[in-house]
Amino acid sequence: MREDERESVNNIRLVRLPNGKLVTQEQADKLLESTKQNNNSNSDQVKVKTTSTKTKLRTRRERKEAAKQQEKSQSEDILEVWNKQQEIKKESEKLELEYELAKKMAKELKMKLKEQQASDQDGVDESFEDLLSPRTKSLSKKLKPYVSKTKGNTKNILHSAKLTAKRYLKLGRLALKDIRSSRRKSVVAMVTLVIFMVGSVGIIKFLTQTKVSVKDVQGASDKNQIQTKVKPDFATLRPANKDVNIDLGGYAKVSPTGAASAYAYVDEIRSIEIKVTQQQLPDNFKKNPGELENLAKSYNATKLLQIDETNVYLGKKEKGPQTAVFAKDDMLVFIVADQELNDVDWVQYITNLIKI
Repeated sequence: MREDERESVNNIRLVRLPNGKLVTQEQADKLLESTKQNNNSNSDQVKVKTTSTKTKLRTRRERKEAAKQQEKSQSEDILEVWNKQQEIKKESEKLELEYELAKKMAKELKMKLKEQQASDQDGVDESFEDLLSPRTKSLSKKLKPYVSKTKGNTKNILHSAKLTAKRYLKLGRLALKDIRSSRRKSVVAMVTLVIFMVGSVGIIKFLTQTKVSVKDVQGASDKNQIQTKVKPDFATLRPANKDVNIDLGGYAKVSPTGAASAYAYVDEIRSIEIKVTQQQLPDNFKKNPGELENLAKSYNATKLLQIDETNVYLGKKEKGPQTAVFAKDDMLVFIVADQELNDVDWVQYITNLIKI
């Protein structure tokens, strides 16, 4: 029995552990298994910690990226605002420069207008002759000997008289509408109109500086002389930077007896002579704005130029003067320029007209 136990003991395999302790193989296997389990548990804990650390790092990185994006967005907004401020500044500087240039141009124009002297003209402009009727042309030929005697007279009288040569044809037609009650009155009005249109330069100077009677001129009337250097009986439009009486030779009353009062003066735009004639706006023009357009069309002034709230109708005959027809501040205005002007010239001059 003991021998069997010894033999059994002798068959047990012993294993020495790393710490020097002897244990059976079975115990060693159990210890190894336990050690593996502990290692696995520790490994899982390390993995959890590593994952947690990575998550924290990722969160921090995302926060930093978000902060950078926000800072970048704010920088872009600031840059955009700054760029807009720079654009506004440049636009403001551009407007100031344009304003200064406009002031300089206006100043130079004013100086040129003061320096320019009006040229003398005899009789009716050639460009105006195509507007006259055969009867008017015939009377014009009769008046030429008297017109030729007017050469060499004073500048102011010439300015006051010659402005009606082209302008009064337009106002005369308006006046004729009010007095055409009979054929006889129409003929008388036409004769009167001819005197003002054709003989405005020659007759006025001829009558004031010679001893020849008005009766020496066929069709003339003592009652229908054009009055120069008169004071209008109503407020008129004039350039804001000029006095008509001092700078432009004064007003001339160009309307015939019995017709609505009309006054005219002579001015210049870029050394080009213009005649400005005006009268109070008729009631039918106030009630029906289309009357102005119809009137303009009758003088071939069909080009529309809008200046603020003012409609200006421009027209030009071939090799002839340019005409502007418009209503401003309850005044009906006709302007005739000896030569064609550009739109900028018209805008500047008409805008500068004020009622005094």
